Amino acid sequence: MTLALCLALAPAGGATPVSIRRVEHVTGGAASLDELILRFLEALRTRDTDALEALRLTRDEYVHLVMPGHVPPGEPPQRLSPEAAEYFFQVMDAKSRQFRSALVQRFGGRPLELREIGFEKGVARYAGHRAHRRAALRLREADGSVIELRTGSVVERDGRFKFASYIRD
Repeated sequence: MTLALCLALAPAGGATPVSIRRVEHVTGGAASLDELILRFLEALRTRDTDALEALRLTRDEYVHLVMPGHVPPGEPPQRLSPEAAEYFFQVMDAKSRQFRSALVQRFGGRPLELREIGFEKGVARYAGHRAHRRAALRLREADGSVIELRTGSVVERDGRFKFASYIRD
C-alpha cells in the first residue's frame, strides 16, 4: 500500500486516532535471543497472551524507534505523518494478534523444548536496529518428536530483543 493511499485512508480533519508517546529506548523483552524464545515458549505453554504481548514491541517503540530506523545504515531516519505511522501500526498489530491467537491455539499448553533457532530470511542491519526475520524454531515435544514452529521477526535494539510481530511476514 502506498503512503498516498494510507494518507487518503487517514481520519478526516487531521485527527490522530491514538495519542502516541515518544520513547527513547526499547524496554522489556529479553536481554538475549535465547531468553526471548524461552520466554515465548513458556508463555505459549501457559497460554498467557499478556506475556506474549509483553514480548512484542509496543506501539510507541514501533512508531518512534523501529519505523524511523528501518532504513539502511547511514541513511537519515524515515519520516511518516502520525496518521500514516498509526495506520501501519494498526494493520500490523491486528494481524499480529490474529497470528498470536493461532499460535496459542496450535501450540498452547504443550511443554516444548527448544532445539534450534533459525531465521528463514536471515538477519538484516538497519540504521536503528537489527531484524532477525521469520523465526523458525525446531522444538521437541514431551514424547520426543521434533516439530517446527514458524512465526514473525525479532528486533534487536538497545540491548533488548522483542518480537516486532507474530506475523510470518
